[in-house]
Amino acid sequence: SGFETAIRCPPEGEQPHAGAFILRTHIAVRAPELLLGLNRDHQGMDIWALGCCVAFLTIRASVFSPEDNNDEAACREIFARLGVPGPDHILRRLPRFADLDLDLLKLGRCAKPIGLVDATPKLGSHGTDLLERMLDLDYCRRTTSQAALHHAYFAEAGLRPPA
Repeated sequence: SGFETAIRCPPEGEQPHAGAFILRTHIAVRAPELLLGLNRDHQGMDIWALGCCVAFLTIRASVFSPEDNNDEAACREIFARLGVPGPDHILRRLPRFADLDLDLLKLGRCAKPIGLVDATPKLGSHGTDLLERMLDLDYCRRTTSQAALHHAYFAEAGLRPPA
């Protein structure tokens, strides 16, 4: 898919094939399923990245700002904001989830996720709801572009999706 493709890169330790164009954008917009080893493209990765961009414009800061530029640090930031996935969550089935230090994730800010309430003053309740749907940890449940266009946030603003 589009935006996600721009941030694709080979796994650590692997070399890209000859002539490949690799661009790795800041890890702060990479979807958690990508960080945890999902090995297929889907539109939800683009929706996640777009949600990160919307959040950045709204709160004037990166919504997920890992101290270290690695996948585990990015997951810690995501889970600090959105909560640690429960025992039956789809992210726990991904290959790299077992490698995470869950004790570290349960400490500090991760014990009480802060969510996206800092976006509410600018986006209102409908906008924050849309943002939460864009940044849903469950990539199978994450909103689609079509559903986002029909969300109450746009209807409230008098905007209608193209026919």
